[in-house]
Amino acid sequence: MVKTVLSIISLLLLLQIGILNLSAQEYTQWELPDGVIARLGKGRINDMQYSPDGSVLAVATTIGIWIYDTETYQEQALLSRSHQEMEKVYFNHDGTVLSGLEMFSNKITHWDLTLPGIKKVSIKSHDFPLQALYSSDGSTFVTKSFKDIHIHDAKTNTSIHKLKGHADYISCLAYSPDDKIIASGSHDQLVRLWDVKTGRSIRTLRGHQDNVTFLSFSPDGSTLISISKDMTINFWDITSRELKLPFAIEGVISDKHLENEKIKRTFFSPNKDILVTAGEYRTIHLWDSTTGELKQTFPDNNENKKETGYILGIEDVLFSPDGKSILSLANDYQIRMWDIATGKRRRFSGYTGYIKNAAFSPDEKTLATADYPGDIRIWDIMTGELKKTTLNLHPRNGSHNMQYDANYISFTPNGEKVIISETDASISL
Repeated sequence: MVKTVLSIISLLLLLQIGILNLSAQEYTQWELPDGVIARLGKGRINDMQYSPDGSVLAVATTIGIWIYDTETYQEQALLSRSHQEMEKVYFNHDGTVLSGLEMFSNKITHWDLTLPGIKKVSIKSHDFPLQALYSSDGSTFVTKSFKDIHIHDAKTNTSIHKLKGHADYISCLAYSPDDKIIASGSHDQLVRLWDVKTGRSIRTLRGHQDNVTFLSFSPDGSTLISISKDMTINFWDITSRELKLPFAIEGVISDKHLENEKIKRTFFSPNKDILVTAGEYRTIHLWDSTTGELKQTFPDNNENKKETGYILGIEDVLFSPDGKSILSLANDYQIRMWDIATGKRRRFSGYTGYIKNAAFSPDEKTLATADYPGDIRIWDIMTGELKKTTLNLHPRNGSHNMQYDANYISFTPNGEKVIISETDASISL
């Protein structure tokens, strides 16, 4: 009996070792749905980023960061610090340095992608860095701990300034377009401006009555926009450091031409010249982020009526690459896409499923949507017709989770493939 049990255990161990020794290429071909090229990554995926030139795909997982060549989609390396789970990945401006934020420990590790074998870059650590943000010229990057901010020299990876002043958790950071000023927002309800070169405090901006949640500079750097949990959006003059326009009062849009409607979500266009607000009934307003002038309104008339006593709010807003179209995601069964110039809504024909995510192709001719519980659909934007048969990407164990299935979708830089992530793997179509 004992010999039999030992034999079974030995067999199981051998099988386990054999599974662990399977090559990455074999893994990427397991149980692929029709039309799928390969499965990338091992472990649950938390984040994915392309390098600035599109040649590298970095995938943050439970066991580290996988690096893939986007031409072949063959893995180049697994970057990890003792196989720690990675929550976020960041590339610097030219793609030469990759930074990874660890889950739970919140430590940041940097790798020089130009060195043979991809070498880890040393950096003076501080307690609990929670974010890494690079300047546009790549000369500095900033990290934040709970109440402190650290400015680093990107070439030497050394801390050059420690910024202290906030009395509570720092929730957001932003560089000015000229990289000379860092703005920080905190749960202490304050916005602070810092000189990047000297590390000195320039000004404290007061006006919010709750946690500051988001910061962004206007493209010309003349205006700083701050968004707070008190549902107000403030426009600050950077030269005078004074509040020049309170955008909403107690969460209600204050423009006299609009009916009072509570702001539920806010988004920015890729070039940050347009501020998007989503109201409680899914009406979308576009505003000039420098002047605060209302540019366009997109009502959601068909869905404003409460059919079940509950209206799903807008979860995300996407701009087309050329900034001429806007798409809203409300976690329901409709594709809502408008032409910004004309205000006309584009119509899409066919069943969509319960939409979780979407992405525009680089040439702006194609839209990819990810449905619950795992279907991918490719649409022709001009005609609104379905271009590809729905691909079934349901989890292999048969379980469905509306929160995690297909939680990331993106086109490759050349627009020829779609990358999505599932609960336990990413898939390239």
